[in-house]
Amino acid sequence: MSARSYHRPPGRPSSTPNRYLALSLEANGIWEEQLPPEILPYFRSVTEMSEEVIGAIKFQHHSLLHLVDHLRERIICMTRTVQQTRDAAEKEKAYLPLSSLSIAF
Repeated sequence: MSARSYHRPPGRPSSTPNRYLALSLEANGIWEEQLPPEILPYFRSVTEMSEEVIGAIKFQHHSLLHLVDHLRERIICMTRTVQQTRDAAEKEKAYLPLSSLSIAF
């Protein structure tokens, strides 16, 4: 049997316009108990697969928004720390005498 051959179930007309659609429709009903469980996911309805994809997209969108919020908070915190460190360095620099700034080599 070639890779392109199709086993037509008994009573099924050979002039099916979309044989994969027909197989999918039968997999949801008559053939469900005849098909091995390993290949049943390949014959799910378009609506069911679309809902799964939409759910995955919503999850990724929510996770991305959560990550962006977290990173914004981290940037604010780090900016505050850098500014405090900069202010402290400026304050220390103002108190140092000029003679201590020159380094002898």
